[in-house]
Amino acid sequence: MSNQIKTNCILIKKQPYTESSVLMQVFSDTLGMTSVLAKGIRKTNEHKDFLLNVLNEYELVLSQPSQSGIHILKEFTLISEYPTDLPLATWFTVQAGAEMISKLILPVDEIPQFYLGISQYLNYQKTVKTNAIAIFWRFLLHIYKLLGIPINLSNCSNCQKSIEKASGYAPDTGQLLCNKCLKELPESFVFSPEAGYIISILPVIGNYLNDLEIQKETIAQVNNFFLRYISLQFHKEIKLNSLQFFLSE
Repeated sequence: MSNQIKTNCILIKKQPYTESSVLMQVFSDTLGMTSVLAKGIRKTNEHKDFLLNVLNEYELVLSQPSQSGIHILKEFTLISEYPTDLPLATWFTVQAGAEMISKLILPVDEIPQFYLGISQYLNYQKTVKTNAIAIFWRFLLHIYKLLGIPINLSNCSNCQKSIEKASGYAPDTGQLLCNKCLKELPESFVFSPEAGYIISILPVIGNYLNDLEIQKETIAQVNNFFLRYISLQFHKEIKLNSLQFFLSE
C-alpha cells in the first residue's frame, strides 16, 4: 500500500479510453482535480464501468501517478449515489457547479474547503424543487469568496455608496454599479429589474425559491455577470458548457 493513495472524490467526467478502459476526471478531497484511468473495467466479463457514474462520491484506492500524471484505479467504493431522476434544468445546473470546480487550480491546503463546498452544493440541490439555477449562483458567491475574489453586493464599485438593488456592472471590473454610476460610465452592462432584484437577494435566495419565476433573459444576464466577473479576475475567458442548456430552452 506504500505506493498507493486512498482518497474520497466526486466523479466529474468519464469517457472511454480504450475498448476495455475508462478515463475519469475526479475532484478529490486531497488531490483536487486529477485524472484516473480505470483499466479493464469495460471488459465483457467484468463491465463494472456502469458502477462509476458522474456526480457520485467514491472512496478510491489509486496508484501513484505515472509520468503522464494519470493515476491508475485499483479499488473503488461507493460513498454516495447521486439521483438520476432530477429535472433537466436541475441536472444541468448541478453539472455547471461541478464544471466550475473542474476549472480551478487550487493550492493543496485549500482543496478540502472546496471539496466541502461542492459536496454541500450537490447535496442541497437534491432537495431543490424549482429554480435550481439560483442556488448555483449562490454557490458561485461562495466559491468566489473562497478564491479570494468576493463580489461585493452591498456597495457600488465606483462611488462605494450602498446599493439596495444592483442596476448593472462595470465592463472592466465586472463589479456592481449603482444606478447613478451606471448612467455615467459608458458601455456598462444593465440588469433587468428582475435580474437586479435576484442578485440583491442571492445570499438568502433559498428563502425565495418558491416565489420566483425566473425568466430566460434573467438567467442569461446573471450567468453572464458571474462568468464575466471570474474571467476578468483570471484574465482568461471562463465558459461553462452546462449553461448552454438555458440558452436552448
